[in-house]
Amino acid sequence: MSAQFLEFEKVDRCPGCRGARIHSKAEREIGQCGECQLYFRNPRPTQAEIARSYDTGATFEAWQDEEPARAKMWQRRLALLRRHVAGGRLLDVGTGDGRFLATAQEGGFAVVGTEVSEAGASYVRERGFDLHLGQITDLALPNDSFDLATIWHVLEHVPDPAAVLRKIHGLLRPGGILAVAVPNEENFFLRRRFGQAKTSPFDPLTFGGEIHLSYFRPATLRAALRAAGFHVMEFGVDDIYHRRNLAMRLKLWLQQILARAFGWHFAVAMYAVCRRVERPPQ
Repeated sequence: MSAQFLEFEKVDRCPGCRGARIHSKAEREIGQCGECQLYFRNPRPTQAEIARSYDTGATFEAWQDEEPARAKMWQRRLALLRRHVAGGRLLDVGTGDGRFLATAQEGGFAVVGTEVSEAGASYVRERGFDLHLGQITDLALPNDSFDLATIWHVLEHVPDPAAVLRKIHGLLRPGGILAVAVPNEENFFLRRRFGQAKTSPFDPLTFGGEIHLSYFRPATLRAALRAAGFHVMEFGVDDIYHRRNLAMRLKLWLQQILARAFGWHFAVAMYAVCRRVERPPQ
């Protein structure tokens, strides 16, 4: 019998805005905030169970098989950062196997990483990077000590996205930059509307696989960033495709055009580059 999650916890407040009006959805184990409209797992596996799942190492082993194709993705993300900051001290939250730390260091940044999984941390330590093990909200890092923070497809995994964003806000120097990327669930809702959704992000979680706890759309991501004290400077399509044929390239090109020209964000993933402000814009 394969391993499975054994312990769950109830979510009483929205992980994105801390709102108390929570509605149950038709999909199993999914809640939606009545204030910011964020979808999230409810109930969800406890953090101890999630750690046990990631410590199987299955996710990180799969990533190793996808190199060097993933290296192109890291280079694209480095190029995105360089449009806003030339260098400085960079914190990569949820660094995984440390591949982006290597890319950023080669690009001239002084890098530090955090990771919750011992399985992922072992890869980072082998590469010799400065690593802090644990949830970013639990780590005693000095405030105002980073010029730039990145959180690539991690925010959807954490139990309290709002607390993570506030923590990053404090770790950044005034005017510091945050780059965040997450899956875009607007893509799923569009596909479902036209009967093209063969799978759902709300399907039951798989032990040892990717564990998404929150499901962002463009509006909910922007709202979470604004509430945490960030001003969004750039918002776009996150190109996560490692191997691309001509059809994929054309599809991605069209999605990017629609996003830039009309603000229509229907791609599989999205990114935002933000600047720390002292208080959220009104």
